[in-house]
Amino acid sequence: MYTIEVTYHTGGKRKIYGRSYIPELDGKMPLILCAHRYGETADIWEPYAIRLVETGYMVHAIDLGGACAASRSEGETWEMTVSTEVEDLLCALDSLLKDSRIDTNRIYLMGASQGGVVSALAAAQRTKNIAGLILLFPAFVIPYMVRSFFSRIEDIPERYDLWDVTLGKNYFLEAYNADYYKQIGAYTGKVLLLHGNKDQAVPHGFSKRALKYYPEAQLHIIEDADHGFEGEQFEEAITAIHTFLKTTRNP
Repeated sequence: MYTIEVTYHTGGKRKIYGRSYIPELDGKMPLILCAHRYGETADIWEPYAIRLVETGYMVHAIDLGGACAASRSEGETWEMTVSTEVEDLLCALDSLLKDSRIDTNRIYLMGASQGGVVSALAAAQRTKNIAGLILLFPAFVIPYMVRSFFSRIEDIPERYDLWDVTLGKNYFLEAYNADYYKQIGAYTGKVLLLHGNKDQAVPHGFSKRALKYYPEAQLHIIEDADHGFEGEQFEEAITAIHTFLKTTRNP
């Protein structure tokens, strides 16, 4: 395995950082494009990338713009919304579709928490490009969370600090009346949802509900896992992902 770092530019000319984990193989490779969770960076995907590269997949993870102070992509945290992160992910996808090393019939999106929502919305916009979708504890709870913070739209301030990230008003305005479930069902490919049954940040019922909207989806519950997978829980998640990838291919 070797890694390379790249940058992209969105339509708004923001620079987006990405890192590829590449198996040392000849010929075209399937790709997994990853979107990280709220307040994190692409670095969280390295343990997954190492294991997935072993089975011949190129893994590419990006820093979503404005995600946190440590992001290597351009954009202030108070400019970030779920929609701007979708734009970033699609920007990376469009660039990677031009990479001659990639089997464009085997491109997968994988996202965690807010990145899971971002991946789900991106897949709904590009259903023909995506062979499969892997969602780790996707944060479909965001609109409900926002409405619990602010009972009226008029109460939303210009800036608001949430879990060590300073968000802007547009993040909350966009999420306030969002219905992600109505949007995600436009993706018609296979979907794997992974969720811990003791997730305190995003109860696993939100993933159960997603099954009603996807034409072809499965939910893998990881016992005793909270909002993230470690140790044996991580191993179980990796096994489920490998099984899913073996049985999924774009027509």
